[in-house]
Amino acid sequence: EQMQRLGKVEAEKQSIGPLRPVSFTDDPNSSNTGYYDLVAVLTHRGRSSNSGHYVCWRKVDEKQWLLFDDDQVIPKTREDVEKLSGGGADWHTAYILLYAPQRIGTIPTPAAAADSMMS
Repeated sequence: EQMQRLGKVEAEKQSIGPLRPVSFTDDPNSSNTGYYDLVAVLTHRGRSSNSGHYVCWRKVDEKQWLLFDDDQVIPKTREDVEKLSGGGADWHTAYILLYAPQRIGTIPTPAAAADSMMS
């Protein structure tokens, strides 16, 4: 049953307007899509966890990220974040990945769909 609901959500996702969180009648105010987007990464650069430097990368939109490094905020690209595979003392190693649920539209009820056609 849940798979059928998710299938309906995916089908409706293409035809709806502005994005709103999805909420199922059996779980009000939920966002049960099961899909998530990476929104931030905490990285470490240094030879060990006892030495080096921690910074945070925060997603602004699909193309732009910001690197928060002490008192500096540096614009970065998606490609810069995709290079965070780690590797030694000279590059950032991702320690913590933060995700947020994707926001998709709600499936209109038949009554709501009829009302929208009338206006």
